[in-house]
Parts: sequence; C-alpha cells; structure tokens
Amino acid sequence: AAAAAALQPSQEETPLINYTSPTFELLRIIKGRSDQATKDVSITFDSRFLITVSLDKTACVYDAPSGQESPVLVLLHEDKVCACSVFPENHMFVTGDELGNVSLYNAAAGDSVSALVLRDKVHEAAVECVHVNSMGTYILSGGADSVVCCINAQDLSSAKMLGHTDTVSDVSCSKDLSRAASASYDKTVRVWDLLDQYKPLFVLNQHAESVYGVSHSLDGSLIFSCSGDGHVFVWNSADGRFLRRLEGPDGGPAHDGPVRSCSVSPDGHLLCTTSNDKTVRVWSCVTLKLVATLCGHRAFVLRSCWTRDSSRILTAGSYGDNGVYVWLNPLAV
Repeated sequence: AAAAAALQPSQEETPLINYTSPTFELLRIIKGRSDQATKDVSITFDSRFLITVSLDKTACVYDAPSGQESPVLVLLHEDKVCACSVFPENHMFVTGDELGNVSLYNAAAGDSVSALVLRDKVHEAAVECVHVNSMGTYILSGGADSVVCCINAQDLSSAKMLGHTDTVSDVSCSKDLSRAASASYDKTVRVWDLLDQYKPLFVLNQHAESVYGVSHSLDGSLIFSCSGDGHVFVWNSADGRFLRRLEGPDGGPAHDGPVRSCSVSPDGHLLCTTSNDKTVRVWSCVTLKLVATLCGHRAFVLRSCWTRDSSRILTAGSYGDNGVYVWLNPLAV
C-alpha cells in the first residue's frame, strides 16, 4: 500500500460504495512527455514502477511512490513503441516496437544504459501487443505480420502461431497457462493450445469489424473480446461458443465507438473497456452488466491495466489527451 502512495488521492478516500452506484474517482493524470499518443500502460506487481510507451519512440518509467511528474527512466527506441507488459514478481518489463522488436528491460536499473536486457526481432512488421503470462515463464506477442509469437522467458526460444490474415492487435493467456487467445483486424479471435505444440483450437468469428482486444476471465471459463463496431462479446472458452454481447446503457453496443481494449481485474470481479468514444466502462464479470462509466478523457482511450490489488485502473490516452489517467476502484476488497 505504501508503494502506491502516489496513486492515492490527497484527501481521504471515498468509503466502499454500494455496488449499484459506485464512483470511480479520477485520482491523477500523468501527462505524456510529448504530444504523441500513449499507446500502452503497465504497472509492476508492487506498484513501484509505472511504465508507458508512446509513438514518440520512448518507453518511460515513473517512480509511483514519489509522485514525480517526470519519468526516472526514458528508454529510447529506434521506432514507435506500441506495447508493454510487466513480469509478475519483479521489475522486469517488455516492449514491442514498429520494427518488430520485443525488448526486455529492468525498470529498477537506475539508468537507460543498463536497463536494456535483451532486444530481439521476432516479427517482420510492427509489434502491436505483448503479454507476459501470470507466472512470468513466457511472453506472447502479436504483430502487423499477422503472427502470434510465444517466447520462452528462460531460454528465449520462440514459436510462431499462424492463422490470422491481418494484424494481431491483442493477446491474452489463461491463468492456468494452458491456452492463449489472440485478437485480429481479420475480425476473429483465435484460441491456441499452449500445452500441445501451440495447436489452434477454434476460431471465434462473430465480430463484424476488426477485433482490438481480448482477455480471459480469472477462472478461465470466459473470453471477452472487443471490436471496432462498439461491441464487447463474451465466449465460452472451453468450446468457443458465443454466449452474449455486453449491452450499453441504452441496450445497444457496449460503447458508442470502437472499443480499443478490454482487461479483467486481478481479483476477477470486473472488466474494464476503453473506447474511441472517450469513455472507460467497468462491467461485472459475474452479472455481465454495466457497473460504471468513467468520463474525463478528451480523446480516444487506447489501453488499460489494473494494479495488482485491483484498487486502481490506469488508462492510456491518444493524441490530444496523451498520458495516463489513474482511477480509484471503490469496489476493490
């Protein structure tokens, strides 16, 4: 809790609110270093370091407890940086850039020279997404080359999963590490068997537009996916069966614009979605109903992540709103 001091409001926090009408308070805005979009955000397991990546070719590391507006590390890449993800039990993190590189860094290194641990070109085009699994044993990445890669974090060997016909926009791994799901501009989600030579299991193909995000429920029974037509779909992860779509306040699509990401809270209770309609929405993973709409962003909201204790949501903004918004989750136990 002490390590997350800078993510807390200056005044006394709002008490736990009735589930039917929670208030997700905006605690802080961390402004980007330039006018370029903040493409992704992640935070280490202990809430010590907050990482952002941007189209200005940098990955920035912020010391969350200090509350400083300036990053403690600025890691320059050779091209635009599109994605980042943290390891579960240390201060290591990975980035993906437009040259096809996946790079491994140590956020606690102290200087940019010693921060870089590894850089490897694993894609033939831009890396659009990276995801470190819950045990930190491997890294999933997806690229504009339509390929999903699985990189072993120990020996750095890699395997490719082929089948998508357009950019792979997001990847997710089930908590039991048995399956991966990938979202693509080809309007599909593909599910892969990570325990049996990365074999494809099934294709989820109900979306009518590009699929931008995918996430597993905590127990692995559900897969959530979101797309360019404002929809968020729910699937049975065991057999790929379509279950339902999430309904917005008026009974229509989940958002009034393309949904750019979806992420499940570490406690498994909530789903966060971000959209071009400039809002963040929070849903119950149990009832699949809308819990709250978070307003404040002035442009597209591209990505989101949660602190390990699920008490904070971090959302990344696009052009004109570049930076990270930090929200209090009043429903965290």
